[in-house]
Amino acid sequence: MRTSISRISALGAALVAAVGLTACGGGGQDSPTALVVAPGAVVARVGDTAITGATLSHWISVLNQEAATHGSGSSLALQHQALSFLVSAAWLIGEAADRGQAVSGTEVDRRFQQKSRESFPGGEHELDEFLKGTGQTVADLKLKIGVELASARMLRALKSSEPGVSATQVAAYYQQNKSRFEIHERRDVELVEVKTEAAAKQAKKEIEGGKSIAKMSPYRETIERYSGVGGPAAPRIEAAIFAAKPNVLTGPLKLHYVYSVFVFRRAAPAVQKPLAEVEGSIRAQLLTEQHQRTITEFADALERRWTPQTDCRPGFVVRQCRQYKGPQPSTPEDPFTLD
Repeated sequence: MRTSISRISALGAALVAAVGLTACGGGGQDSPTALVVAPGAVVARVGDTAITGATLSHWISVLNQEAATHGSGSSLALQHQALSFLVSAAWLIGEAADRGQAVSGTEVDRRFQQKSRESFPGGEHELDEFLKGTGQTVADLKLKIGVELASARMLRALKSSEPGVSATQVAAYYQQNKSRFEIHERRDVELVEVKTEAAAKQAKKEIEGGKSIAKMSPYRETIERYSGVGGPAAPRIEAAIFAAKPNVLTGPLKLHYVYSVFVFRRAAPAVQKPLAEVEGSIRAQLLTEQHQRTITEFADALERRWTPQTDCRPGFVVRQCRQYKGPQPSTPEDPFTLD
């Protein structure tokens, strides 16, 4: 569920991609319905950061406004989503600060002004209309901008710490996956396709009588062995094409919903792409896999570090809380794309 809070695309599409409102949302376990607490009561504490009933109620209200628009969202689900967002934001901001990647208020203000000018050319009036329509405040937008900036800094830091991919690794991957870099045998065929078997037999008779298949149909196709295309009939079609002899009329053969006669004209043998040709794509793939491992390791470390520092009041327990006893995901969630 992407809420109007995610619609901060008006103020930067990546804001809630950094910390999604539905992040870790499943799993509040203490109450079948949302609870109400005094505005000043602390419902959760992340390290030294307290999340009060007033803050949580505000974000629930924002989510509820969006849920009303889309006709979905129970009160308990909205409570979980709002609290998960606030906890995730506290985790990321706290982690960034501890890693020397803290974002100053001045930086947040500067980015806010920049995004406001870009997204609301009508000025403050247009911004006010947006805030009224979503139930948000300027402080809300700045919170998410702060998370966006902190996340971007951490991602850059993580990226810079990666060792890169060596030529040896690229060569090893190529040797272990040679079949992925093979261009299979290909055959060029000329086909006549008709709706009935009788029509296909008639076409074959005419071609055998001297009529040019090229004049009967301009349809030509290059078929690659093991292409895997063509639906359930593909293996039979492919087998017929690759069993055919050059320049010999073959058919009729039912191809999908039509009947065909064809002539195999030219063949291109299988070719192994050299390492030099595919080195760039292999390196890019290995770098992507390396970065994903870095993110996974970071997410795991983030949970191990911050879960013990996240205390939640009974009735307000979400998955990030140390009191949470429910099921855990098989792999850590990406803290930068928790939506």
